[in-house]
Amino acid sequence: MTQGIVGPGEEDELAIRDFLLGKTAEADREQLEERLLADPAFSELVSAIEEELIDAYTAGLLFDADRQWFETRFLVTEDRRRRVHFSEALARVRVEDLQKAPSGRGAEDTVVTPISRWSGWIQVAAAAIAAVSLGSAVWMNQTLEGALAELRTAEERVASLQQSREALIDEHRRQLEEAEARIRAAATTPPKPVPAPRALLVAALSPGVLRGTGSSVPSLRVSSSALLVELRLELAEDAYPGYAASVHDASGTEIFRLADLRARATPKQVLISLLVPASYLPPGDYSIRLWGRSLVDLEELDPYYVRIVRH
Repeated sequence: MTQGIVGPGEEDELAIRDFLLGKTAEADREQLEERLLADPAFSELVSAIEEELIDAYTAGLLFDADRQWFETRFLVTEDRRRRVHFSEALARVRVEDLQKAPSGRGAEDTVVTPISRWSGWIQVAAAAIAAVSLGSAVWMNQTLEGALAELRTAEERVASLQQSREALIDEHRRQLEEAEARIRAAATTPPKPVPAPRALLVAALSPGVLRGTGSSVPSLRVSSSALLVELRLELAEDAYPGYAASVHDASGTEIFRLADLRARATPKQVLISLLVPASYLPPGDYSIRLWGRSLVDLEELDPYYVRIVRH
């Protein structure tokens, strides 16, 4: 589009004159017409320049080329031709008044030039632009306040999640310490007729078993004396330098997560061990999601499923 159509100024005036005289390219004309319909201040500016063109034409102030454009492209509607006739009649009345007026200051006061009328339109356009600028400033301020409010809400949520994560880690650490203390106590206590409570329960899981297939879901019986459950996830191969895993209940809610895991190889298989507090595993179905950590990203692997049965 013709440069300088974004705001009032000399370039705007030239662009609007070209538009009114029919000199504007088709693509630029379409954009000007759209703005003319959408922007009241711009519409008023176009009307003012249109009146100035008519006055200049009737006063014989247009160059020959512009006069030809005016007569062939501007005077294409009955309304414009009528306004030109009116301007010519008004000019004749002014000339007659000037001829009748006595010499001196009174004659000069009767002359109303297009420039004086144009200055009024400039003030109107400036006021409209100031109002639009003020509205834009208010809108931007409201948008910024909304964005800041959303940012504060996000920060509060992150802080809450961090607190929950730290609480889970502390609980996990406490239970591990209790388990180790019980193991040490059992090791130093003379054997009793009653066997010591089982502190660790081990379950080996294979990937890709879908929930809802009945007996194909491996079941793990967890006694009330169990403190920890070790879930051994079988891998086809150790293809990543590190792993991460999370345990989810039947609704998909994450209840436990471990990162920085390493696979260990045995003569027969490759395993990743997850130590989960038994208190986190009430009776029900669970899924374990596993990710391999590459140099740039985490890649999710096949899930594992297990059914916890209490006795």
